[in-house]
Amino acid sequence: MAGHGEIRTPEDSGTLRTAEVGLALVGVGSVLAFGGVQNLTFSLMQLAVAVLAVLVFWRTGWPALPRATWVVLGTVLAIPLLQLVPLPGWLVSLLSPTRMALEERLLAPFHLTPGAAPLSINPHATWTGFLKLACYVLVFLLGYQIHRQRGRPGLLVPALMAI
Repeated sequence: MAGHGEIRTPEDSGTLRTAEVGLALVGVGSVLAFGGVQNLTFSLMQLAVAVLAVLVFWRTGWPALPRATWVVLGTVLAIPLLQLVPLPGWLVSLLSPTRMALEERLLAPFHLTPGAAPLSINPHATWTGFLKLACYVLVFLLGYQIHRQRGRPGLLVPALMAI
């Protein structure tokens, strides 16, 4: 792994420059996507970030972050995923009584009792939120890696300030 601010090869330098320009364009594109409320346009921005992340991390390796930072990022990403896991009814009642009461009211006309249910009332929205959150984490990791490898903020800071 290259040292702090050290670029291993000219290809790495080109990869980082491409990622830097790509992140700036994604930032501007996300704003033009009406703040991320247009799902198709924002999905294209997420795809661009994922491609940039694969490209950069493949060439330069994962960022060397402190263990505590990885724990925080992992926890932040795990929270929405845990809301999607179907849990036994008694546990959902314990964690979110309102959620289970809603399920019981919805199933009562059909004479059904709730079984396993996720904590999320709207799993699709939770999944969409997780994908956005994962994209934000990748942008953070890419920005950190670019700054660490190049030793300067470059194009990202002016692009973010322009937004």
